[in-house]
Amino acid sequence: MGEYRGRQKMIKDSYSYILFDLDGTLTDPGTGITRSVQYALRKSGIIENDLTRLYGFIGPPLADSFSQYYSFDAETTKQAVAYYREYFSDKGKFENEVYPGIPEMLESLRMSGKRLYVATSKPGPFASEIMDHFRLSSFFEFVQGSNLDGTLGTKSEVISAVIERAGISGLHEAVMAGDRKFDIIGAAENGIDSIGVTYGYGTREELEYAGARPFFLYSFHGKGNSCQSWFLERFSGLGIAMEMKHKIWFEKDGKVLFGSGRYALFKAIDEFHSLNVAAKKLNMSYRAAWGRLKASEERMGMKLVERSKGKGMSLTAEAMMLLKQFDQLEQKTETFLEETGQSLSSSLKVKGKAQSQSVKKRPDKLGPGD
Repeated sequence: MGEYRGRQKMIKDSYSYILFDLDGTLTDPGTGITRSVQYALRKSGIIENDLTRLYGFIGPPLADSFSQYYSFDAETTKQAVAYYREYFSDKGKFENEVYPGIPEMLESLRMSGKRLYVATSKPGPFASEIMDHFRLSSFFEFVQGSNLDGTLGTKSEVISAVIERAGISGLHEAVMAGDRKFDIIGAAENGIDSIGVTYGYGTREELEYAGARPFFLYSFHGKGNSCQSWFLERFSGLGIAMEMKHKIWFEKDGKVLFGSGRYALFKAIDEFHSLNVAAKKLNMSYRAAWGRLKASEERMGMKLVERSKGKGMSLTAEAMMLLKQFDQLEQKTETFLEETGQSLSSSLKVKGKAQSQSVKKRPDKLGPGD
């Protein structure tokens, strides 16, 4: 039915400069951003009652999202952004919360000598207010956002501004941590490493399709300081971390019924109510997406999507239940692997320490593996 692979990955202990995305990485801004978008759409004559359908606005530049999801022209987009800021500047910016373990993680990183920066597509003044409100500013050298006049409008430009402003000359010493493909692509365009975190609003598939290397994925499901411990393990100078990899799929007679790829496709259909848009979001051809959809329906013997007037394509109740059950299975598997990985990692650290001590006591002898 599935597999997991455990492997050791040497993580640089030489990262001195860590750039963090804000939305979906340090804080969960879901309510504030989607309500601000909802307000802007209403002022533009569009009613959207389901806030989850607006999650795509979290991360990328606002203007790009209004244009992509609602086909607004330049003038309409400019007005929609202004409407958005009416609500966001008054209420939305504080309809937000810090992810569990983030303050503790930031404090520990600072204590270990790392220099931290915020690189966000959110306008700088709003980002700084949010950081001050949640008492996170003191952990960072500075907060770099986009400009209200539209300049520094891409994540790549924001990252570039941080590198220049901070005087980072050794790009191999810098890493960008974020939850969307824009963070991964922006890092690659500036020649620095990146970390994709999947507890935010981007999916593992989105981050993987972004294609930057080296980059590391991490998931957690609200388990207190698990986010903290993960970051610390990679940046504390231990030099080695365990990364547990797994992949789950269901087969029948050697043919795939459902797995992570189809899960991502159906989630995108549910979000955008369009197979064409879902395929584009996943960098798939329409033909390939249609083929996967029909193959799953035929092999499972059930209808997974339906069309309704005015709503486009939507998932059936059976498909929604399938997604829910797959989610639960993924979470249980990740929990098991996380616990197993922590135990194995601890054993390796103890073994490594013992070997190190042995070498120190017997300098005339080579250590194991030398």
